[in-house]
Amino acid sequence: MQSTAPPVSQAASSAAGTAHPLGVLPTLSTTDDDEAAGALEEAMQVDVEPDLEPSLPATRRATVHMRRPRLARTALNDTLSNIHRMQWLRTGTQSRRSLPRVEPPRHDSANLSRVEVVSAEEGRESSSACDLSSTPAPGEVEPAFLPTPIRGFPVVHKAFPSALTRNIDPRQLQDWLSYPSSTSSAIQVYDATCPTREEAYVLMAKIRGVLAKFTGCSAVKVSSPIGVRDFDGQLSYPSPSTFFICKLSEPVATRLKEQVCWSTKTLAFFAYDLRPSIPQFLFGLQGFTRADAQQLESIVKQAMMQPKYRDLTLSFAVGNSDFSGLSRDVIFDTLLRSVHVKVTKSSSGALVANVYGRSPTKSAEQWCLWRNALSEVEYYDSFIQIGTSISSRECSGCHGADHIRMHCPFFKEVLGWHGADRAWASRGG
Repeated sequence: MQSTAPPVSQAASSAAGTAHPLGVLPTLSTTDDDEAAGALEEAMQVDVEPDLEPSLPATRRATVHMRRPRLARTALNDTLSNIHRMQWLRTGTQSRRSLPRVEPPRHDSANLSRVEVVSAEEGRESSSACDLSSTPAPGEVEPAFLPTPIRGFPVVHKAFPSALTRNIDPRQLQDWLSYPSSTSSAIQVYDATCPTREEAYVLMAKIRGVLAKFTGCSAVKVSSPIGVRDFDGQLSYPSPSTFFICKLSEPVATRLKEQVCWSTKTLAFFAYDLRPSIPQFLFGLQGFTRADAQQLESIVKQAMMQPKYRDLTLSFAVGNSDFSGLSRDVIFDTLLRSVHVKVTKSSSGALVANVYGRSPTKSAEQWCLWRNALSEVEYYDSFIQIGTSISSRECSGCHGADHIRMHCPFFKEVLGWHGADRAWASRGG
């Protein structure tokens, strides 16, 4: 019959080694505890042979769960020694196991949350109170996040209202929507499109680690996207790139989605409400021979003023409570004045006129009908040719629909943006 080892006292645990049936377990210092927790957050949990279950010393800032391996005493000590030195964590080895709980770093001046961590011996989940309503100053937490520029971050324009949930398995989407929007958020990671399963595990670890460190939400749950499959069992293209996080506090979820754009040294990401949102971007026009945004805007507005398109626009607008009490002329004039054009280029170098404008309706389905009707128009001018709509593009960086990667405003305009810095470094910039 297998004997049970007596519990080790706290005094014995603080010695250079701890008595254990399988050998001597090294003791981690307080500093090493914090380093181990942070590194394990990035590399995910260790995969070892499951069976026996030795208990590591309870750390002050994290609880690391490992399963006892069927190893000789020397092999076990070697493994734990490697963890102690943290050397192997730099190799990028990943596992599909769940992540350890990590409390955010302690910064009293940053007014971060207070987290109660339950010891490993008690075997219970930790309870945490996270608060981002009083945002700490940049650099006061690790990882430091980029402050909002004076003129704000660029707007990420989506191609259609449900772009965030495109090609996500309906069962998963239903699960996500069952969580209150006040304590959850959709996440898109900069420079991460259509991640593989292995890449998704790494991103989940980074998302959870970053949020735990600068919001205090150590109990946050992260879900990676599951792609929908057709009748032949093939994944629909493009594969989804939206993650989902829940178990946030209401102030944190609100703050994340209000700022939208977040950049740290570890990760740059965008936080959104999961529910459909009507975009301002309508479509891109290609075929013009002159990059005069003001002239192109005039051409688009003249086409929209044609009676059939004017009537279509007003038919959607009359049911919009935002325009209640206004005459049809005032409503149409308001919508027409919101239309504007920005000129960019395609991957082949051809001119693209991006058209933006306010929606006449609050209904996502009606907006799609209105936008589709306008996108089928040939925007003619005898001097600069005819502009016709092109299929929506998606930036592989910010996931915006109105530009390609090389013209991403985060890549080109936002100084200190993590993704852009990394991209420039990969190009030798």
